[in-house]
Amino acid sequence: MKVYTSPNGKETSQVLPAGTRWKVFRELNNGELWMQLGSNQWVNTASNVAK
Repeated sequence: MKVYTSPNGKETSQVLPAGTRWKVFRELNNGELWMQLGSNQWVNTASNVAK
């Protein structure tokens, strides 16, 4: 799962392993649902979360 610095921000070198769980601190919906996992750690649910 790719991690970004902010919603629609730069992709970081961090990749979260598939199947792991993370605490979500904040959600933002700007046409796409983003979840903040930590300081400057955002994931885009549309491109990352298996359904």
